[in-house]
Amino acid sequence: MAQMANCPAPVSSIPVELLIHIFDIGQTASWQDEDEPPRFEVLVSHISRRWRNVALTTPTLWRRIDVIAGRCFVDEVAAYLKRSKPCPTDIRIDLAGGYFQRPSVPIPLPVIDLLAINISDCRRLTIISGTNAAHMPLLAHLKSNALPMPRLEHLSLSINDLAQPGAHSDAGDFGAQILLGGAPNLAFVRLRGLSAHFFRPPLGGVTTLHIDCTKIVQFHYSRVRDLLLHSPQLRNLSIFGSIIDPFKPHEPHAHLEPIHLPNLTSLRLCGTSTWVFDVALATISAPRLLSLVLKDIIENPRDAGLEYVFAREQQVSYARSSRILRLRTYSTYLPAYL
Repeated sequence: MAQMANCPAPVSSIPVELLIHIFDIGQTASWQDEDEPPRFEVLVSHISRRWRNVALTTPTLWRRIDVIAGRCFVDEVAAYLKRSKPCPTDIRIDLAGGYFQRPSVPIPLPVIDLLAINISDCRRLTIISGTNAAHMPLLAHLKSNALPMPRLEHLSLSINDLAQPGAHSDAGDFGAQILLGGAPNLAFVRLRGLSAHFFRPPLGGVTTLHIDCTKIVQFHYSRVRDLLLHSPQLRNLSIFGSIIDPFKPHEPHAHLEPIHLPNLTSLRLCGTSTWVFDVALATISAPRLLSLVLKDIIENPRDAGLEYVFAREQQVSYARSSRILRLRTYSTYLPAYL
């Protein structure tokens, strides 16, 4: 009876291709309220039998999989993974319990196993770590996984606490620590908190790199240099926080080995001390640089010891009110996190 009642409705005659397009637009618009269930794709699949058939056979509607500690279920994750095939998935794993920091509980191991089995189909992977050691099996899988991830394009890791007192950053080669099977299409990487120390992916093809040093765990200059030199294709670089340790032994700027980034066109620095701006700008060589943003500088660059920036041939102006350094005719203001 319900199906017969729905047939005369004008929406019942919308062509499938147009209905799919409407679903895609509606889902994108609903992402701003993504923390409040039910999800858009679930809602439209319960309107009518026709809408449900269209929704269940549209893989792009199910490609975005949110796994939040305390509110994820094995059957739900399995359904999303099945319905999204053969489309690459966008997986967001929040081990900290969600946007409002709900009390965190371990993600069920069967969910982790499902994600591990299907991880090679992932296009975008975001992991926000909590502090519970029970969450570590998923991160351990990233370290031990030797299978290639040919579809991965975007990786964002926010590791706030390893909850492992014996953990230490490697002191040898500063190459990849995770995804050792390779990720040839990986172009965007954000490493926040302790990620740059313990969970570095292969950076050979990365064009956009964000390093957010939100923990007081800094690198010596030589380690920062090694990290950036592992990214030869880098075009956009953003460094947030005091990533370079000024207290460890270091040579004067004139004797520090330069960091040559031949493809870099955009550089953004946001530091808590002049030291970060001072060292980075004195050592980074970027002949193609078009945009330079210095954010949260307390002093005017001339007063902060950055005179060599003004010695360059580009047209430079400094806006004290917005605390941004502008090069050439291009100017921009970027939020703390893109």
